[in-house]
Amino acid sequence: MHSLHACLIIGRAFALVTPAAVARLSLSETQALHCLQAIEDLVKKYKTVGGLLRKIEEAVSGTNNGKAPQLAGYYAYWERSIFTALNTMVLNAMRTLVTMLHARSAKKAAAAGLQARPPLFKVNTFCSASAK
Repeated sequence: MHSLHACLIIGRAFALVTPAAVARLSLSETQALHCLQAIEDLVKKYKTVGGLLRKIEEAVSGTNNGKAPQLAGYYAYWERSIFTALNTMVLNAMRTLVTMLHARSAKKAAAAGLQARPPLFKVNTFCSASAK
């Protein structure tokens, strides 16, 4: 299972993991834990942006409702900056995933700056037909 899927499926199950338990986690569980911690840190930072913008608005225009007309351009700038940052993170993660999925040979992996990896899974099929 891809670590992002594990992160989304496991959810907040790792929130109460002790340091001793972390040492026993598998690689995918460790990746999921890291993913959860990173997401929680980003959510905390994102939630503080509104308060900071309102403090700036209060200092500049004397209101703190987030609707000061003289700060419309400022709000648009930060909205666009956050949107662009989120898009960039998602696109980089998707590019990394595609690179990892395609970097199976040593030559391709070296060109991408990665180690060669075995396939994620192997499918063996057997087809037979019986005449009646």
